[in-house]
This record gives sequence, C-alpha cells and structure tokens, in this order.
Amino acid sequence: MSIGSFRRENLKFLIACHGTQTAFANALRHKTLTQPIISSIVRSKRRFHPSEVFAIEQWLCIPEGWMDRYPLRKAWLHLRKLRHMEADTVRTVHALIRFAGQA
Repeated sequence: MSIGSFRRENLKFLIACHGTQTAFANALRHKTLTQPIISSIVRSKRRFHPSEVFAIEQWLCIPEGWMDRYPLRKAWLHLRKLRHMEADTVRTVHALIRFAGQA
C-alpha cells in the first residue's frame, strides 16, 4: 500500500472513530484541517501535507511516521492509551519503539 493510501485510510478510520468529518476536525483543532479540507483529502482532491499528517500524529501521541506506515485500526485500543500518558512516558514509549524497529 502506498504512503498516500495509508494516510487516507488512517484518516478515514479516525473520522469514523469520531463519527463525522466535522467532529474529527473540531476535536483536532488544527488551523488547516477543517471539515472541507478533510473532505477534499478523503476524496483525493487535495494532497495530505506532511505537516498535517505530523499534526495528527502529535495529537494522537503516536510515533512520527505511523500515519504513513501502519494501519492504525489494528492498534487503536493501545494507541488511545498513549494520549492519557504523561509526555515523558510517551517519549519513552516512542524511543523503545524506534529501538525495537532498528533491531
């Protein structure tokens, strides 16, 4: 699956978790990821900019690059827990994931 496909599939999954594109955009509170923009990305009418992908990754507290490499649906129950952890704990988890990926 291509990077753009993973990005869009993950975006569609996150929208489904929030119910609507509007609810997702409101929860995200990112200046450029409004409902009309999200709709354009989902329909492949607009490019999903790396800075926007990074903003979602930061908001979800997931490691950088995961929106491009992994289907979030498979790990969602675990990923949701990251958002409730202390920032230092999240950084430690990310470091461990990077370490394991290099082994």
